[in-house]
Amino acid sequence: MRGRSRFQATVPDESASLAIANAKAGRKDEARRILSDMKERTKRQHISPCVFAMVHAGLGEKDEAFEWLEKAYGSRDFILTLLQVEPMFDPLRDDPRYADLMRRVAFPR
Repeated sequence: MRGRSRFQATVPDESASLAIANAKAGRKDEARRILSDMKERTKRQHISPCVFAMVHAGLGEKDEAFEWLEKAYGSRDFILTLLQVEPMFDPLRDDPRYADLMRRVAFPR
């Protein structure tokens, strides 16, 4: 485990969960560090744009979250099928852009 925190995640979704937990605990610098590490890993592996959107939502960065959701929409990311039920998207639900995205993904009202 040299060079790694014992709490460092090994897969993107775990990293996102750790970043979100840090953001909600007020450790936004740590959350952003994890987010930066995740972005660096995209050079070697695919990480869903929705995962980045979730982290930005957890950080309260709505504009960035919607930028990533638009990337997800453009790439037809399957995680968008969770828009109605994924709690990580809760901070975005009151934004008109969320309703527009839901309409475009073709969820019934």
